[in-house]
Amino acid sequence: MRGECAKLREDNTQLYGKIRFLQSIRSSAASAVAIDEDGTYKQQWEQKMNPFERFTKQESLRHVQRLPIHDKATLSIARAVFANASARFTFFCYLVVLHLLVFMVLYHSAWSSVSSRDDCVEQFAKHMKEHHH
Repeated sequence: MRGECAKLREDNTQLYGKIRFLQSIRSSAASAVAIDEDGTYKQQWEQKMNPFERFTKQESLRHVQRLPIHDKATLSIARAVFANASARFTFFCYLVVLHLLVFMVLYHSAWSSVSSRDDCVEQFAKHMKEHHH
């Protein structure tokens, strides 16, 4: 009976770990399966996974610390932008508006240079008629 109880406890701990993994991958899994966050399985699973999790966090932190300053800035901006859906939508709108602004400025610049060139051609033709028959 004790062996069965220990086996069931271990199975439940493994199932809790699988559910946490699925929740970290897909947000829809979080709403599909409700788990007891304050239960004993969470504590057992965290104790079981703690050395690996700690090692992964330390390695990730070590890699981030070794990055050049411009890569660290890019990483922090990317984490902030891609953290949630509203930030991603805002960033997308910003990029669209920025590109439209650049295209409008380039179009206006090209149009004004064409019209000023036309003025120069007219002035040159007028000059040639007046001074150089």
